[in-house]
Amino acid sequence: MIRNRVTSLLSTVFLLFIFFFAISDIARGKTAGEVLIQFQGLQGGVREAQLVEAAKRDGKIVLYGTTNIAVMQELLERFKKRYSFLQVDNYRATTNRVYAKVVAEARSGTHAVDVIEISPDSAFKLKQDHLLDPYLSPIRKSVLEGYTDKEGFWTGYFHQVIALGYNTANVKKNEIPKTYEDLLNPSFKGKLSLGTADQELFGTLLEFWGKEKTFAYFNKLAKNTPAMREGHTLQAQLLSAGEFSISPWVLGHNLAELKRKGAPVETVLLEPVLSTPKYVLLAKHSAHPHAAALLIDWMLSEGQEILVGKFGRNSTTLGLKHLFPELVKSKYLVVNPEKFGPQYTDYVRWYCEIFRHC
Repeated sequence: MIRNRVTSLLSTVFLLFIFFFAISDIARGKTAGEVLIQFQGLQGGVREAQLVEAAKRDGKIVLYGTTNIAVMQELLERFKKRYSFLQVDNYRATTNRVYAKVVAEARSGTHAVDVIEISPDSAFKLKQDHLLDPYLSPIRKSVLEGYTDKEGFWTGYFHQVIALGYNTANVKKNEIPKTYEDLLNPSFKGKLSLGTADQELFGTLLEFWGKEKTFAYFNKLAKNTPAMREGHTLQAQLLSAGEFSISPWVLGHNLAELKRKGAPVETVLLEPVLSTPKYVLLAKHSAHPHAAALLIDWMLSEGQEILVGKFGRNSTTLGLKHLFPELVKSKYLVVNPEKFGPQYTDYVRWYCEIFRHC
């Protein structure tokens, strides 16, 4: 009995030591990544217990993200059930607006955000702006190659398959495009739509095909006068309504969901099949770094399971059951910030010039 009490007392003292040590780190002006270094090497329940004790002092977590608000609300409700001691604040907007908000707050010295959930192009810019810190979650070991960087600045917690969608009422079976080259058929002139902000997809294909082939292809595609529309979700809805016959770059899960509800749409996965990750990032000046670590770990594990099984996103790990298995491939061409990021400004300009939508 005495031994058990002593053991319990020592455990409590140890946790308090970790807690006050972490608080002193923040007080000394350490960045979020520097604070969390002390938890590296810890595993499983021991690691989580120590993070939880420190996160209780944090008291809250602030997430800026881009995922559909209804989806994110359910995710965060699930997260709050597990960590009920945390207040969870969430700001949702487009990737450009989230990026602008983070930058504006950093310039004013506000630093309200703890975790950022965003697309590849903005992830690269935030790193260039020195507004991120690396965070090597132990769960990263399970994430597939191509969805993380070596340093730990970004980790994909799900990815979105880019699919060609077509309206079955407008496209006959013998007209269905099977390859990128098929889209150059003059019979599709005026029947296509593309996104106004798909420069990262354009840049990813350029990195894969090379500049000469990419420019030759897209200049020919432009002759079919695709209508330029903002947002993949809007494109899928307009395709379903029959405003366009074909949309080559639409989110596969949007099309699959519309089809399940009875819409006249089908998908084709053009090779190479493009995949755009949604990343979770640790804000460098997070005021709640321990809570941020808990949220990132949860989003990479239980959160990803919910997204994949219920909302039809694609997993960045193996072994999860997908809602839309027809979107699962053994290999994707992943939109990688490290590859297209350094030339992103050029890709924006070239894409704009080719399709004249600026």
